[in-house]
Formats: sequence, C-alpha cells, structure tokens
Amino acid sequence: PMKTSPKSSRGLGDKDQRILDAAKILFSRYGLKKTSIEEIAQHAGLGKGTVYLYFKSKDEIFSVLASGFAAEFEQALDEALEVPATPSEKLRAFITTRVGFFDRCFKEYGATAESILEAEASPVVEGLRKQYGGRHVALIASLLDEGHKRGDFHIENPEFTALAIYHVLESLARPWNTEVQGMTADEKVKACVSLLLDGLLNRKI
Repeated sequence: PMKTSPKSSRGLGDKDQRILDAAKILFSRYGLKKTSIEEIAQHAGLGKGTVYLYFKSKDEIFSVLASGFAAEFEQALDEALEVPATPSEKLRAFITTRVGFFDRCFKEYGATAESILEAEASPVVEGLRKQYGGRHVALIASLLDEGHKRGDFHIENPEFTALAIYHVLESLARPWNTEVQGMTADEKVKACVSLLLDGLLNRKI
C-alpha cells in the first residue's frame, strides 16, 4: 500500500489519503498534465476546495506520491537483502525484487508508456533517481566485489559491471519496451538472471 502523506500522519484523517489514491490512479492512466484537480477531487469523492486544504497543487500531490513510491521500493529491496545469503543469492534477490516490484506497480495502476515517460522527465523523479540510483549501483558493486573475493564471480571491474547491470535493469523494466511487453515478471527475472548473473559465475571444472 502507498505510504500516507506527512499531513495524514499528523492526524488530519483519511481525506488526504483518498486524494493520493485517486491521483495515483489518474496520473498513471492519463499523466500529470492531462489530469486536473477537479478530476482528482471527483475521483476521491471530495470537493475541489477540499483538495486544496491538503495540497497546494498537482505538483505537490505528485511529489508526495513519487517519494512514497521510492520509499516503498527501497523498503522492499532492504527486506529482500536482509536475509542471510551468498552474494550470488543476494544479487538474484535484488533482480527479482526490482523487476517484480515495477512490473506489479505498472499493471496494478494501469500505467501507460506516455504517463511513465512524463513522470520520469519530471524534476521530482529525476531527483529521486539521482538520490537512489547511486545507492543501487554501489549496492550491486559491493555484492559483485564480495562474490569476486569469494571466487563466485569472475569480473575485472565491479564498479563498471554494477553500472552496466543497473542500466540493463532500468531498460528491461520499462513497460514500453516492446521486446518484453509479452513477458511475465517471472520470465523477465529468469532472463535477467541468465544474462546478468549466470554469465558472471565462475565455471568450476
């Protein structure tokens, strides 16, 4: 479930959450520009004036949603990697969680390629990508380095390999990538693991 906004956490009731839930659906289907405050209010079963009591603008609503989405994703990754496991198993868990999370969210909210492209071009999402992208690359690099030292992986440059893996996952997660539109989340995970992980493993003869 989407995280509540800071305002609702201070005890102002559930109206701001209803606004966020309505906006999440409408932004996913139609994009930020094509969605009006009036439509958000109507979908939430509230008056337009009520929306402005909780949020100054569509941009603020979008910012809260994007930050909540990022926080939920980071929590899912942290939980997946908390389990004691080898570097290879943790990297597999990272790939599985990442692919599965985005695939589920895109389908659950009926997101379109147009709405996602618009969202990704926004300063808010660009800022979140910069904030968390570096963390993900560093996390992958640390797993690769640990696995290399254990003799599990054969790699020359963990940092570069981590960056390559990160960008491949970014590309494959996109719903407008026509080559993967017909694939299930499990099929995407299997393909990613085969491409990104199995090829790194040392073959012991």
